[in-house]
Amino acid sequence: MKYAFPSQLPGGLDANLAEHFGHCAAYTMVDIDDGQVGEVTVVPNTAHDLGVPLAPVVFLRDAGVKALLTTRMGMRPLVAFHRVGIEVYFNEDVVKVADAVKQCRGDGFPKYDAGRAMGSSDAGGCSTGGADGGGCGGHHEGGCSH
Repeated sequence: MKYAFPSQLPGGLDANLAEHFGHCAAYTMVDIDDGQVGEVTVVPNTAHDLGVPLAPVVFLRDAGVKALLTTRMGMRPLVAFHRVGIEVYFNEDVVKVADAVKQCRGDGFPKYDAGRAMGSSDAGGCSTGGADGGGCGGHHEGGCSH
């Protein structure tokens, strides 16, 4: 299963996770099957430079990504990810891509204990602010506090 991690440069397993998926410098994509890390690729994010705010959704779908870990996302991209079959999870605790990868399970994206991360169906998004539909985008436990 292919997972995407919005990352700071230079990307890769040792990179820090980016604060916001749409404004990240790169996506680190990791194939994980039965807890085993396979291919790791780093792809620069140029979609916002092209003026197409939902282009990352299409790009990640076309790359075969099935799940995404992020800290912030607006409602429009969150809904778009759901429509293309990419599960979105929100995280506030994990800093490095490698640490997030270690928490992946064989049957899907990381589901951290004690609510440290949650599936997007549990989190909701934020409908306030930002060109992509949200400023906080569900990075608060239980959804947006706006």
